[in-house]
Formats: sequence, C-alpha cells, structure tokens
Amino acid sequence: MNTPTDTTKHSFWNAVKKVLFFSTPIICNSLLNILPSLASIWILARLGKDQLAAAAIATPTYYTIITVFLAGFYAVGIKVGHCFGKDKNSNEIGQWVRNAILLALLACMPAIIILLNVDHLLLWFGQQPHLVKIAEPFFFFGAFNIIFMLINSALNQYLSGIGHPKIALILSVITLPLVVALSYLLVLGKIGFPQLGLGGINCASLIVDSIVTVCAIFIIHFAKWSKPYRVFSKPLGLTKEHCVSLVKLGWPISVQVSGELAAMTATAYLLGLFGVSALAAAQITGQYVMVFVMISMGLSSGVAILVSQAHGQKNLLAVKHTADAGMFIIGTIYIIFIVAFFGFPTKLIDLYLNSQHPHHGQLVRYAKDFMMIAALYLLFDGIRNVLTSTLRGLQDPVVPMKIGIAGLWLIGLPCAYLAGFVFHGGPVLLRLGFTVGVIVAAIWIAIRYKRILNNTQLGE
Repeated sequence: MNTPTDTTKHSFWNAVKKVLFFSTPIICNSLLNILPSLASIWILARLGKDQLAAAAIATPTYYTIITVFLAGFYAVGIKVGHCFGKDKNSNEIGQWVRNAILLALLACMPAIIILLNVDHLLLWFGQQPHLVKIAEPFFFFGAFNIIFMLINSALNQYLSGIGHPKIALILSVITLPLVVALSYLLVLGKIGFPQLGLGGINCASLIVDSIVTVCAIFIIHFAKWSKPYRVFSKPLGLTKEHCVSLVKLGWPISVQVSGELAAMTATAYLLGLFGVSALAAAQITGQYVMVFVMISMGLSSGVAILVSQAHGQKNLLAVKHTADAGMFIIGTIYIIFIVAFFGFPTKLIDLYLNSQHPHHGQLVRYAKDFMMIAALYLLFDGIRNVLTSTLRGLQDPVVPMKIGIAGLWLIGLPCAYLAGFVFHGGPVLLRLGFTVGVIVAAIWIAIRYKRILNNTQLGE
C-alpha cells in the first residue's frame, strides 16, 4: 500500500517527466535560436579583440531593446494555454493569436525607429566611438529583422500553448545550418560576399527569420491539428478587449525582462569605462552565461504554460509539483555549468581567443574571475526565473516585475557602481556587486511565491 509520502514522490517525479517532455522542445528551440548568435560571435572573434568589445556593448543593447517588444508575447502562450486547459477545442484560441499578430505589427514601428538611432545613445553613455562605428550595421539589419521576430514570437507561443512546441524546434533545426553558413560568409566576407563584421550576424538572421516566418504561417494554416483553431480565418475577430488583455498580462513581463536586461546593459556600459579587455572578457563569459539563460527561459516558458493549464483546471497540487519540478531541473543543469566554469576556464576562453597571446593577459584574468562570479549569479537567476514563471502562470505578473526591477536597478546597479568605482574594485567587483541584486531578487520572489501559493484557493 502506498503511503502519502510515496504518492507525493511519485507525483513529483511524474511532474519532472511532464515538465521535461513539454519544455525540452522549447528549451531546444531557445538554444537553437541563440546558437547562430553564439557561433557568429565565435566567427567574429577571428577579426580581433575590438570586434568582440564592440559586440559586448552592441548585443546587450540590441537584446534589451527587442525584448521590450518581444517578451510581452509570452502572454500569448499563457492565454492560449489557459483556454486549452479549460477547453481544448476553444474557438477563442485562434482569436488570441490573431490579436497578437496585430500587436506585433503595431509594435515593430517604434522598435525600428529606436534601433536605427541607438548609436547616439551609445555615444551619450561614453562608449568609444570606434566601437560604436563597428556596431552600426548590426543595429541597421536588426531593425528590420524585428518585424519577423515579433510575428514568430506570437506564433511560437501559440504552438507551445496548444502543446506543439516541436514545430518551432523543427524549423530551427532545419534553418540552423543556413544561418550559421550565412553568418560565416557575411561576417568574414568569404567567396565574394561583403565583409560586414558584426553587422553580418543580424544580416544573416534577417534573411533566415523571414523564411521561418513564411514557413510557420504555412504550417499553422494547413496543419490538421491547427485547423480547428482557424488562426488565419475570416472574420479576423480583432477586438480591443483581447488586445488590452494581452497587453495587461504582457507588459509586466516585458518591463521585467527588458528592465533586467537594461540593468545588465548598463553594467556593460560601466565595464566599457575600464577598456577593451574588460569588455571582451565580459563578452566571452557572457556567451556561456547566455546558454544557461536561454535554457532557463525555455524551461520557465514551459513551466508558465503548464502552470497556466493547471490553473485553468483549478489543480493546485499540479501547480506545486510543476514549480518543484522546474526548480529540480534547473538545479541539475546548473551543476554542469559549475563544473565547466571551475574546471575548464582556460579552455572556454581559448574557444574564442588565444589565452597565451601576450596581449591577452589582462583579458584572460578578467574572464576567469567573471566565470567564478557567473557561477554564483546563475544559481540565483535560475531559481528566480522558474518561480517568476510560476507566478505568471497564476496570473500574477505585476509583483514579480516590480521585484525583478527593484532587485537589479535599486540594489544590483548601485552595488556594482559602488564596488567598481567608489571602492576602486574594478571590473571584477563591479560584476560581483551586480550579482548581489540578483540574489536579493531571488529570495524576494521565493517569499512571494510561498505567499501566493498559500492564498490560492484551487481544487487538488
């Protein structure tokens, strides 16, 4: 006879399997989306330290800006997942997607204007003019790619919400060789292509993302399992109520994620004041940190949708087990990164630049120290992301947003500035000071999660 403890353990491991099964395609898709960027930076490193330094200020700036517009589309998956949890044949599912596409088209206009003028912002923040010049083509091509990125984000969230995240994964697998090959040709200027340097990364993405958008629309319109939702049917059913509801749920997510990225971008600008070596070292470390972050975000997206479905079914026990499973999975993944950072830091650096080069001594020292700090940062950031996504699935996005922004802007950045400049700790203590804000935010969000769970009245 099973005891209550045995039953709970069994339910927990079932939840782990369910979260892994559901989230793995989303995680893989997230990694495949970022893999071209990782490969492109590796290719870019062939052009020297200045190109890496320019990427260190350009990429966080770019991702911060596009995330202002992209992150809000997580609301689509949550809304679709909630409808799917209540009624798998709900006609409203297609309506959510059509309104999301409308919002995507409206959002791309201000995004393009901002990206085309971001070079002025970098100069105003005191970044070196020659690095800003290197970054200009990167923002130019990225500005026009935002159109396809926003539409793809809405469509991918729809696919995840109805339990078909593998479609986006398959498209990413198919197009991955193309985007890496194009990046190689355009970044380095091979076989007659122009050498675009850093700009070649987003030029390649623009070409491939336009193809992916057309393919995704075709699949969603003609696939048998998607036809019942009539995503592209007429009448379109565009309503103010649906748009407002998506914005209300999405804007706190957007503000939180982009606000946190903005804080990290501000940290990169502060590092830029210490010179090219600090920036290049941060870029190398950031490549590995980004892999973990994308895994964490993919897992968190899956957790949010599963929690939203459980919430729609009024199943509190499923909510608890889903959150616990997410924490267990991210903790297991974290161990792999700890081993890499502490065991093989020099090898990780050598993948980008020759650590034995006489001009790279300071850069290597910075990079090794940054990896040690990243080991602490990732632990608390992973916990924070999973619990935040759980609260979003419970329709509580606003307070986690405030906690995330407060932790990084009111605690992390001031600590970074004080440690790096006032107390003359340099780039290393600057990064450590910023991590303090992440730790405080993680503890704060855990307290919020416990409180919400205790006050949630759902069936078990």
